Order: sequence, then C-alpha cells, then structure tokens
Amino acid sequence: MMAWFLPAITALTPLVVIYSLARPHVGQSLVFRVFVFIAAGLLGFGWSMGWRPLPHRPTLPMVLGALGIVSILISLIDSRVPLFSLKQAMLPLCGFLYFCLIVATPERRALLDRLCLAIAVVSVLLSLQGIGQYVGIDIIYYSGDIPKNSVVATIGHPNYLSSVLGPALFLLLSFAFTNTSRRHGLLIGIGAVVILFCIVLTRARSVWLGVLCGFGAVLLLALRYCYAARIGRRWIRSLVMGALLSLLALGIGLFVILPAVGAPVSFKGRFTLGIEIKSRFYYWYAAYDRAMEKPILGQGYAMFDPMFWDYAVAQQKSPMGPYFHNLLPAISGSSPGHVHNEYLEVFCEQGLFGLACQMAFLGFFAYFGILAIMRQTSPARAFRDIAVYGAFVTNLVNALFSFPWRLPISLIVSMVILAWIYDSVYPRPAITEA
Repeated sequence: MMAWFLPAITALTPLVVIYSLARPHVGQSLVFRVFVFIAAGLLGFGWSMGWRPLPHRPTLPMVLGALGIVSILISLIDSRVPLFSLKQAMLPLCGFLYFCLIVATPERRALLDRLCLAIAVVSVLLSLQGIGQYVGIDIIYYSGDIPKNSVVATIGHPNYLSSVLGPALFLLLSFAFTNTSRRHGLLIGIGAVVILFCIVLTRARSVWLGVLCGFGAVLLLALRYCYAARIGRRWIRSLVMGALLSLLALGIGLFVILPAVGAPVSFKGRFTLGIEIKSRFYYWYAAYDRAMEKPILGQGYAMFDPMFWDYAVAQQKSPMGPYFHNLLPAISGSSPGHVHNEYLEVFCEQGLFGLACQMAFLGFFAYFGILAIMRQTSPARAFRDIAVYGAFVTNLVNALFSFPWRLPISLIVSMVILAWIYDSVYPRPAITEA
C-alpha cells in the first residue's frame, strides 16, 4: 500500500490551494500532516497484525534524525509559548516520519522511483503554471496580498516555488540515465528547460546560487567517478551537451520569446544590496543575539518570529541601535516569519544541541553519499545518484538564505532526496538492515 500511498501524498499535496489565504502552503501543510499520520497509522497497524515484519536495529542516520526531533521537543521547555511551538513542530516531525516511512518500505527502490517521478511531473506542471502567471494567464485567484503576475504556481510565493523547483530539476534529470531512447531524453530535456525557465522567472537568488552549486557538484562528481571507474567520455559529453542545449533554450526564451509576447524579464536590482538583503542580514544578527541568550537549548521551536519585534525595540535602545535606525521603518508592519537561514534558525530556536544534531544528520548524507557513488559498479545508477546529490547540494545552499525545510512541499522533496541517498548507502531493504 505504501508503494502507492506515499507517491499519492507527494503528488496531491502541492495541488491543495486555499483560495482565501495569501500563503496556500498553510493548507498544504495541514494536508501533508494528516496524510502522513494516516500512513504511519496504517504501517503501525500492519506491524501489529503481523502483515509487515518489524525493522531491525535503527541505522545511524535514523538515530541522528531522531535526536534532531528530540532537540525540537526539548526546546519546547524554554519556549515562551510551548503549545505554539509544539503546533509548529508538527511539520518537521511529519517530515521525518515521512522519511522513515520511505526507508522502512521493503520495495523502497521502486517507491523512490515513483516518488521522484511524481515530483518531476508535478514540478513541470507547477513551472508551466508559473510561466503562465508571469505572462498574465492564471486559473487560480489568490487573495489580494499576492501581486498580479507573480510567479507562485500553487505554492503562494516565488521563493517557496523556487525552493521546490531547484532540487526537483535534478530529480528530473536523474531519469536521463534510466533510458537511452531519444523520445525519453527529449521529454526530460523539455521538462528541464521548463523548470529552469520558471526558476529564473521567480528571481529567487538563493535558488539560482543553489542550482549553480548543484551543477558544479554534479560535474565534479561525474569527473571523479569517470576517472575512478575508468569509463569512457560519453557520459561527460552527454552532460556537457545537455547543459549547453538547456542554456541555449533558456536564453531564447528569456531574450526572444518573452520580449516578443510583451513580457520581458528585468533583473535590475536583484544583484544590488537593496533593503531586502539588508533586512536578511539584520534577521541573522537578531537570530545570533537571541541564540546567545540561551545557547544550549535555544529559545524554543518557531519562536524567532514571535520574539523578533521585542528584540528589535530593545536593540534600538542599545549602542548598536543607530546602525539599524534606517532599516526598521522599511520592514515595519511585517513579520520576518523566519531567519532566512535554516542553520542560524536552528541555533536560535534549538541551541547548540539542535544545531549539532542537524549538522551530524546532514553531514552523514554529505559524506557517505559521495562514498556510495564512488563504489557503484553500474555507471547508470552512479549517475542517477550523482544527479540526486546535486539536488542535495542545491538544498544545502538554498538553506543558507531561505527556509526550505519549514515549508511542506520543499520539505517533501528534501526528504525524498535524503531517502534516495539513504538507499544508496544502505542498498538492502530497510527491514533487513543491521
């Protein structure tokens, strides 16, 4: 049942839109949590009835992930509003539970293929909708808080959409190594160009940087694997040609097609130090100061945003206040929501204990993911793993400037990526692992 239920969750959650909300991810988060708890209940019932064998000893990444969840729960002790923190903590809890459901499935290789396919197809559809929104074609009518022609698809914000599309681009490209037919490759190429085109239109700088770093990681790992495995140059030639053709198609779309339909793209101001970038630096400064007040266990999960303006008012009275007096009026009347840096936000809200758990968890996949690639004997499988590792790198870089792991759809994509790397490190079915 899980082999089809989890892909259904993955494919349907992004399609949930609450029309009256400026941020549709609120409804998507609720749907994701409900479905994950249902799936966990079904699996638990199967274990209790003996229909499914219980898994053996937990592996190291499972222990590290569980410690991360424990750090979230411990942080509730110091939270000003524990019930609020607990409510917000349901999303990462369900995200880790979703990861566990994937890796606990005996046929998880087939499940991961279906999950990646679901993400790839949905991402292309979201990209087509985002491109349509940019040129003024949209079938969804959001509240007035979302500007017209904003590239948001069903996610509700350009940055949120790009946090999904960036890693999904690499998941789609991973299918290029499963089939050598020209039709198959053509469809993947078209889909990749559509996703890349939409990423550019979102004007999300952190994802642009993440995708560039992801492609850099793919190229370096591909070269290293080809050298170690002593295989021909065909794989590298295919990668380079595919990248060049994608860039050519992207350039034609940006500088020929869009101006022709009266919707030219302007990137002026996206590379300058505007108020948006300055405000991010201030959020980081505030998060660090708050973290140093309770460095061990943190301020409590999801408490950065409720405590931000208390900090800002008090900070204005300090000797550092004059350095930020011209910034606060520009961001007044709004809430930062998050630190816009996943690592600093964990340090602020969960302290050094939570940050250490997060770094250990991600570090496991970063290190052992590369080792798993290098020991692959099948070039096709190795290059699929390399493409997924590119998605992993994209996520890590994007998390430096955004909060992809606190949004339901990008969290789903992130957990699928980690589950894929997990399956590469532990290639046997999870129920027989030691």
